[in-house]
Amino acid sequence: SGRDYVDARSGRKLDRRVKFFGGLNEFALITLVQFLHQEKQNGLLMLEEGQQPGPRIYFRNGEIIHVVDGESLGELLTRQIHDQSLFFYFHHETEFPERTIQKSTPTYLIELCQDQDEKSRNGAMTQTTRLAPPDVIARS
Repeated sequence: SGRDYVDARSGRKLDRRVKFFGGLNEFALITLVQFLHQEKQNGLLMLEEGQQPGPRIYFRNGEIIHVVDGESLGELLTRQIHDQSLFFYFHHETEFPERTIQKSTPTYLIELCQDQDEKSRNGAMTQTTRLAPPDVIARS
């Protein structure tokens, strides 16, 4: 279509609605999300990890109003280093879905990060438990 052009470096077709895009190796995803919130942006943030589509986050006036395919969002937000390339595309958006997230964006982000923190702590505990040697029975 006439609205698309190809990014010479990656050979990907990009929609002209894209306001900006890039890779998230230099800074954390949460930094980008906080920036969009502070700048009161309207649009759709699309994430792509290793060429697999990831979460899609709708912003209205900087507030996250709806997330699609957000299962990995907490993990992506708290991750320090991305093993494979994590790309983002921020689109101009005129049609927004119904608001499904009623919390303020800072509250929503804190809760996502806390949930992720609990998940990784529980995961670490199960691994530790599995790796612990069986109890030695003392013989009298």
